[in-house]
Amino acid sequence: MKSIERAVSTAIIASLVILIVAVAGIGGYFLFFQQTNSQNPQSSSTLPVSTTSTYSATSTSQSSTSSTQLSLSTSTAPSSAVHGQWSNTTAYPAGGEGAQCVTFDGFVYCVGGLTTNQTYYAQLTSLGLGQWHSTSPYPTSGQGNGAGTLFYGSCVAWSGFIYCVGGQHDGLPASSDTYFAPLSSSGIGAWKVTTSYPEAVGGFAGGPRATISCVASASYIYCLGGGGAYFAPLSQSGIGGWEQTTNYNLAGYNYINYQGQVNGQTCVTMSGYIYCIAGGGLYGSPINETFYAQLNSSGIGSWARTTSYPINDTRFACTILSGVVYCIGGETYKSVVYHASLSASGIGAWTTDPNYPTGIEDQACFASTEYIYCVLGFASNQGNNPQTAAAYYLWP
Repeated sequence: MKSIERAVSTAIIASLVILIVAVAGIGGYFLFFQQTNSQNPQSSSTLPVSTTSTYSATSTSQSSTSSTQLSLSTSTAPSSAVHGQWSNTTAYPAGGEGAQCVTFDGFVYCVGGLTTNQTYYAQLTSLGLGQWHSTSPYPTSGQGNGAGTLFYGSCVAWSGFIYCVGGQHDGLPASSDTYFAPLSSSGIGAWKVTTSYPEAVGGFAGGPRATISCVASASYIYCLGGGGAYFAPLSQSGIGGWEQTTNYNLAGYNYINYQGQVNGQTCVTMSGYIYCIAGGGLYGSPINETFYAQLNSSGIGSWARTTSYPINDTRFACTILSGVVYCIGGETYKSVVYHASLSASGIGAWTTDPNYPTGIEDQACFASTEYIYCVLGFASNQGNNPQTAAAYYLWP
């Protein structure tokens, strides 16, 4: 009997020993796995979640497309782009300058130019511009002289529509015509005439440089240039009645021949403020003065001077990306690129960026998500025919 009890006790002790060893082994395995994972977190089998958004730069309206998806990397770096370096992308269908481009819902829409009323659109991607597609031509006749092209006119996008003001046909007077059309992934819809601008703007053939720069904010359009400043409400029915508003001038700044008026400036808008950069007078040389003001339903508020542009310039292009304004090129085929932060206090310090691949003026630039894109323009590398179709993009 005692021999049986001893056998049972021995079996139980042996089983306990085996159980203890097994538990220790499992614990050691988990400890090893945890230590290995903490030293090499990328070995985790759990994929990070990536969220992407697309924002309109030219239009204040935003189209946010957030998608939750499994991805091996949260980086959005395209395979063909390098930080801080301009890259080639899909060329425009024809060379030109002075076209007006706006962005909406992941697409860019470009209108007219010096000698054409053709319009094209393309998708914006992290790999550059997609294929260009022809869409509704800009109207070839209208209420005044010069309708048919948009050279030195200005366009804005707002709530799914494009609104264009002024424009000069090659060698003809400036125009007060305005048109609007719906935007979609299929292109630009039918153009319709809307309320004429109070002045003829859009060129300098045979007279002063009556260029214009417009921005859209909170269902209003605000335009400066040609010596005046005006604003009007925007809707799906077009542009409402124009009203004169506060302009800035150079009186007292000791500039000659500006007649107290500024032209050729580039204006951008962000968070209810307008920022106007450099430009020139009606007959004067380029300047480097910059001004900003608050926008509201009553017009443009009081203007204040802010950080001067690094050089005296005009005929350059500016666009906003992530609260920073980037300005590219300029008169006499400049390749310089500068950026500065924007706030309710004005424009911050200007910083130099990588040069544009060629000297350029009168090009169109726009931004979306992480990238800046520029197309067309007068280029210094084009020989006797400086109008270029080249397009580039930058991942700042």
